[in-house]
Amino acid sequence: RPEVESVIGGVRFVPLLVEHGTRSDSTPYHCLAFLIDSMILYISDVSRVPEEVYEYVREYEVELLILDCLFKDKDMQSHVGWPGAQCIIKRVNPKRAYLVGMDHCIEHDSFNRFLETEDCGGCLVQLAYDGLELCI
Repeated sequence: RPEVESVIGGVRFVPLLVEHGTRSDSTPYHCLAFLIDSMILYISDVSRVPEEVYEYVREYEVELLILDCLFKDKDMQSHVGWPGAQCIIKRVNPKRAYLVGMDHCIEHDSFNRFLETEDCGGCLVQLAYDGLELCI
């Protein structure tokens, strides 16, 4: 369970420890994800979400997941691609998800059409884009 949380401008931020690749001795590099106002989960620069994080967010109804997705067809050492992102989406089970941090080879419109055909447990998944405004 997270020990520290912050309230900024009336918005509650809970930091969650996730992994961003591993060192040569196989210990993970850590980075932070954030649960925002108990309904938005922001996870970028992630290669693995520890079980404790899934257990923690299971207590909340995540409306929106913002998630790393570097490549369409593969995960990398320090970033999930679509295969890993799809697994995380299914585990978190948000109402909708936006993917961020894509490689330049992902073409926005065609990848969004591809996402419409993918099984995400009923979650609407799309690529984020510059200037996107979210309403929760």
